[in-house]
Amino acid sequence: MKNFKFLLAAGLFAMSATVSAQIATSSMSTSQSADTDNYSRFEVQYNPLTIDSDGSDMDLTGVTIGFLKGYNISSTMPLFLEWGARVTYAWGSESIADQLGIDYGYDFGDFNTTYIGITIPVNVSYKYALPNTEFVIVPFAGLTFKGNIIGKSELDWTDDIKDYAEEYYGSDINWFDDDDTVDDDHTWNRFQIGYNLGVGVDYKKWYFGISYGSDITELCKDTKTSNYAISVGYSF
Repeated sequence: MKNFKFLLAAGLFAMSATVSAQIATSSMSTSQSADTDNYSRFEVQYNPLTIDSDGSDMDLTGVTIGFLKGYNISSTMPLFLEWGARVTYAWGSESIADQLGIDYGYDFGDFNTTYIGITIPVNVSYKYALPNTEFVIVPFAGLTFKGNIIGKSELDWTDDIKDYAEEYYGSDINWFDDDDTVDDDHTWNRFQIGYNLGVGVDYKKWYFGISYGSDITELCKDTKTSNYAISVGYSF
């Protein structure tokens, strides 16, 4: 994850430097070669999600579908305000021993987690058309407003301790229910604010992008989520 964030930051820096040089050395007509029309885009994303709780990570595999609308906010530049909505479904599994941070040399079973959330991104993006090609580079950055809809974990105990463990520890956890979590500090919040940044490429009607996002407000005490996304979209 750290390597990905480093590469993404380096790519965004290089792209911003290229765009700045283009603006500084080119005429206004050249810098406006990118399309300034408003646009809409459907997207599908592969976006692994990490829940980082006070140094202990829970890694989930995520897929997202969404819709984004871009409005031109400058009369002289291809500068856009983007907003939309995305629905994410994520899932993951690890051993109960790993989740609890214990090592007794015994397989207690599996800790299976499911997450569903809705995110509203609000971004500023800029389109830079590569000369003599049909490719357009689109760096962006902005805020995300996230509603956490479902967050649950199932404890699939091994057969030899299943009856005892389910009686005393239960078989599932609803992370939004105070009765299921250890205390209020471990109960998830329904609403969060975060940020995201990335870069995309438009080619005709198609869009390809990479991005990174993380929370500004906590999921619960000392717990935040982060994710990177690989996107494919169609614009119209």
